Amino acid sequence: MTPFPLPPLLLRQWVETALKEDLGDAGDLTTLATVPTGNTLTATLSTRQDGVAAGIELAATAFEMVDPDLVVQIHSDDGTKVAAGDALLSVEGEARSLLTAERTALNMLGH
Repeated sequence: MTPFPLPPLLLRQWVETALKEDLGDAGDLTTLATVPTGNTLTATLSTRQDGVAAGIELAATAFEMVDPDLVVQIHSDDGTKVAAGDALLSVEGEARSLLTAERTALNMLGH
């Protein structure tokens, strides 16, 4: 839980804007062209260096907005200290959906 959580409506609006910016009108063309439907994937987003976790809820929301069937498991809360290699969150489900949301989620975690 973040120390000062955004209201869900604002959180979803911000994530929607970011997804629209990343995907444009055409969607994730690379994923659509290279990843067959029906493939599943599990991914864990981890830290590269020590720091403070931020953007966790935003990243989770990006995955959930792209595909509500993706299973997102949060491992670290915003505002907590993390060490290099710590898992922030894991996502499991349709590979196309996961990859479509990945860039937006990573951008939110990286800022």
